[in-house]
Amino acid sequence: MYCRRVQLLSKENIADRYFRIGFECEEIAREARPGQFLMVRLLSPSWEYLLSRPFSFCTVEGSRIELFFEVVGKGTRILSRAEDGALLEILGPLGNGFNLEAESTPVLVGGGMGIAPLPFLASEMAKKRHPAVITVLLGGKTASALCLREVFAVLGARVLVATDDGTEGHRGPVTDLLEEELKSGRNDRPEVYACGPRAMLKAVAELARKHAAPCQLSVEERMACGVGACMGCACRTRDERGIHHFKQVCVDGPVFDARELVFDED
Repeated sequence: MYCRRVQLLSKENIADRYFRIGFECEEIAREARPGQFLMVRLLSPSWEYLLSRPFSFCTVEGSRIELFFEVVGKGTRILSRAEDGALLEILGPLGNGFNLEAESTPVLVGGGMGIAPLPFLASEMAKKRHPAVITVLLGGKTASALCLREVFAVLGARVLVATDDGTEGHRGPVTDLLEEELKSGRNDRPEVYACGPRAMLKAVAELARKHAAPCQLSVEERMACGVGACMGCACRTRDERGIHHFKQVCVDGPVFDARELVFDED
């Protein structure tokens, strides 16, 4: 884990409230793994003490790191207004990422901002030369929320999309696409990797269990410190005996085996 100050090198307004920013940090880029995250804050005279925000690694190439985010509150709004050359304080890499050791056929599922960690994940999978084409299922409220598809296309991934309002792709939740994938038998030994809202993750976990597919879930949770000190991101889990425990998303996750997570409705 490193704490560094870096300069903002690029900022792109992809669509509506969605932004992609880039900077360089050799030490963090070298150790980053898909599913891990950074704590980031913009340093300026007015906002020197603003709390850091967690961001998934979106892409990592050489020493360059890119993050993808939606403007949803004060912190992300301030970051979206930063100019090239602005100074950022970053802490990372943090958390436990996805396990890529299994020789399976990957099916990646992203809902809303859950898309953010998937480009880095798909890129690392492509480097490991998985035996089959990577399938990526992306869901959003409307077509403008389906960002970053070009990243997956460059990797040769098979991409299917779903929108709540039917403006592009399947009309309905992205889990409809996942169910079809798992039912089709198209994929040999599928393994599901997902990130998105909690309700989506619950549905993904149920489908994976129904079709006996291994499944890893990246949990989205509010974080204040990112290092386990504040205890603000606890989630319920169960062990092999079915006994419930609390774990911290920032240090024990954000990626968990789907069988381990206990959802509020359980």
